Amino acid sequence: MSSSETLLAYGQVEEVSGAFAYIRTQRESGCGGCQSEQTCGTSTLARLFSMGTQPLLRLPNDIKARPGDQVELSLEGHGLVSQAFMAYGLPLVGLFIGALLGLWLWPAGGDVATIIGSLLGLFIAWWWVKRYHQPLQPKLVRVVLNKNV
Repeated sequence: MSSSETLLAYGQVEEVSGAFAYIRTQRESGCGGCQSEQTCGTSTLARLFSMGTQPLLRLPNDIKARPGDQVELSLEGHGLVSQAFMAYGLPLVGLFIGALLGLWLWPAGGDVATIIGSLLGLFIAWWWVKRYHQPLQPKLVRVVLNKNV
């Protein structure tokens, strides 16, 4: 993906409150078109984890969408690698650094020191990401289908 690409997705407006719209999007599997979709383990896992309710996106309602409208969302592709690192890579790095620090600070602890250090490093990195990281949010582009007309 080049840095100038824009990703598009579609969702439905569930609720409008003040200047914000609450959008429900469909989680898409990366392998929906394969002929062995019914027997594929990846497809089965994607269906399993997509069951249940999806969280609603709270986005500024600049296009005056109303509940029931189908809307198009866009997200600039320029920061996705750094966003993915912050969400997934940083906690993983914290896990490894914590494991090394645990073993270095308590060499007699062996595996126990490694496990405690890695869990502590993972938790600290996860806490930092939750507290300080601001993920990219998509923008409402247009109403695709107005169900209220």
